[in-house]
Amino acid sequence: WQLFYTHIHSIDNFQHWFIQDTVPGRNPEYQYYRDLLDDVYTENDKFIGEMMKYLDNDTTIFVVSDHGVMPHSEGDDYPGIGAIGGFTTKVMSELGYTATYRDENGKLQVDWSKTKAVARRSSYIYINLKGRDPKGIVEPEDYDQLVLDIISDLYNYRNEDGKRIIAHCFTRDEMEYLGMGGVHCGDILFQLTPTFNNDHANVFSTVHHEGWSMQNLCVMGGAGIKKGGYMDRVVRLTDIVPTICQLIDTKMPGNVEGGVIYQALEGFEETPYDRGDEWEPHGRL
Repeated sequence: WQLFYTHIHSIDNFQHWFIQDTVPGRNPEYQYYRDLLDDVYTENDKFIGEMMKYLDNDTTIFVVSDHGVMPHSEGDDYPGIGAIGGFTTKVMSELGYTATYRDENGKLQVDWSKTKAVARRSSYIYINLKGRDPKGIVEPEDYDQLVLDIISDLYNYRNEDGKRIIAHCFTRDEMEYLGMGGVHCGDILFQLTPTFNNDHANVFSTVHHEGWSMQNLCVMGGAGIKKGGYMDRVVRLTDIVPTICQLIDTKMPGNVEGGVIYQALEGFEETPYDRGDEWEPHGRL
């Protein structure tokens, strides 16, 4: 075999279950839940240790996570927009863009005949566009202005405590810069302020809050990887596939978005330059 990979989800599960209980002001037994998270990392370390027994002169191991995790602040449990699944109607209804009603069973439903836009999934606003959506009411010529109006209203929205909820908004054109795009993406991408973060759904991967971070993990070792030292480079998830292709001498996919992490590879030398006394390297090999 050239490539073997496995997905382990226990850390993600434990963090979804317990991350909110690790905040001291929210739970008097917060240390117990912090220890639970430490324990699940320990169990995964044992698995990685078993895999490292297979390292030889022809084998490389990558340990990579797809995201970090952060709790929201005490009292900022639900801002009314940005659930991981389904619709969130509170904010969009208050702003006048989503109309709702209760059906005969008391279940909240969207009145599409009066709805211009909805918030769906963790970070998207969808315009109810005529000609594109089954029950669309927004004329195509009104689309651009409506997007700008919604973004402006989201930035100006405050919750009951007077806190701003929305940190960033992007139009469909702008979100392509972030690697988002295609027919299934929303018409607006929004991100919440860190205090309202929903585990790992609503903020950028560089954000830190409550002593936690959304930054992900990348550990590389074995054949073809430098031993020790420091790497002067930001590593992104999209860089993993081309780096593996480089190591196993396999053609890269035509639509690959990342780049080879040459700075981590044996035999690659980069001319250093002076960044000043305040600079610190991004990561250690």
